[in-house]
Amino acid sequence: MSAVFSIIVPVYNVERYLPDCFKSLSEQSFQNFEVLLVDDGSTDSSGTLCDEYQKMDGRFRAFHQPNGGLSAARNTGIREARGDYLLFLDSDDFLVGADALEKLATALETTPDVLIYRITEWNEDASTVLSESPMRFEEKKLFRAEEILDSLYTTDDGAYVTMAPTKIVRREFCLQNQLLFLEGIYHEDDEWIARLLSASPTVAFSPAAVYGYRHRSGSIITSGEEKKAVKRVEDRLKIANIMLHSEMAKTHPAVCLYAIRYFWSALCQIRSFSSASQKKLFKKAKSHASAFRCFRYSKNRKWRICAGFERIFGIRATVCFFTFVIRGKGELK
Repeated sequence: MSAVFSIIVPVYNVERYLPDCFKSLSEQSFQNFEVLLVDDGSTDSSGTLCDEYQKMDGRFRAFHQPNGGLSAARNTGIREARGDYLLFLDSDDFLVGADALEKLATALETTPDVLIYRITEWNEDASTVLSESPMRFEEKKLFRAEEILDSLYTTDDGAYVTMAPTKIVRREFCLQNQLLFLEGIYHEDDEWIARLLSASPTVAFSPAAVYGYRHRSGSIITSGEEKKAVKRVEDRLKIANIMLHSEMAKTHPAVCLYAIRYFWSALCQIRSFSSASQKKLFKKAKSHASAFRCFRYSKNRKWRICAGFERIFGIRATVCFFTFVIRGKGELK
C-alpha cells in the first residue's frame, strides 16, 4: 500500500530549524506517510541531518542535489513521491500538533484533487502564535475550482491563494497536468497555484490550522539585497503577465483584479530602486506591456483608464502619474 501522504521538504541551510520540522513529523499519530527530504546543496550540516533522520525513521528518504532553488527541490520531491497526496512543508516550518495529519486525512475522505487547509503563524523561535488564518469555506464539501475562483482571489488571507504549502494535491492529478514548479524564479507559488487552479481540480477545505509558519530573519522571503529584490520584481512582472493573459483572468473578474494589482504593485516597486536598477526594470516591464491590454477584462473603470493612459504615454509615465494621483499608495481601489 502506498503512503497516503508524500511530504516534500526542501532543505537548504536550516540546521537550526530542521530538528523542529523533523520532530513535528516523526511524532504524528497518523502513520501512513513518507517524508522526502531534498537537500538542495546545503553548506551547513543540514544535509548530514537529513541522512541521520533517514537512518532513524524508515519513512524518511534523503536526497542530495546541487543548489537549484526551492522549485528544483520541490520538483525532485514530486518526481520521487510514492504517496496518494503531496504535501509541501518548508524545512523551517512544522506541523502543529501530533494529530495534524490525522485531521488532514479525515478531510481527504471526499477525495478532492486539492485540499486547502489553514495556517498558524509563529515567531522565529516558535514560542508565540502571531495569528491564525480564518476558515472562509464550508468543510466536507467538494467544489469545482471554477465555482470558487472569485471567492479565493478576493479573500485577504494569502494562505488560500499564494501559499503552496497549504495545498495538498493528489499526486496523480499533479502528474497528469504536469504541475511542476517553474524553476529559477522567486514567487514560484503564485505561478504554480495559478496553473493548478486553471487545471480545473476539485477542491475541498479543512478547518485544521496545522501548518506552522515560522517568521524568521534571513529567510528567502525577508532577504532584502537589491540584486535579489530586482529579480523579485522581474519575476512578479513575468508571473502577473502570465496570469493576465490566462483564461481565468478573462472569465473571472476577481482573478483579473488580483493579477492587475499584482502587476501594478510590482511596477510601483521599481521607483524605490537605484537609477540603474530602475532603468533595467522599466525595460523589463516594457516587454510585458501587453499585460495592460488585459486590464479591459476588469470591471473597474479606473484600471481601464490606467491602461489607456499607458497606451498613450508609456509605462514609466503611467507609473509616475498614477502613483502621484493615489499619493504613493501603490494601489487603485
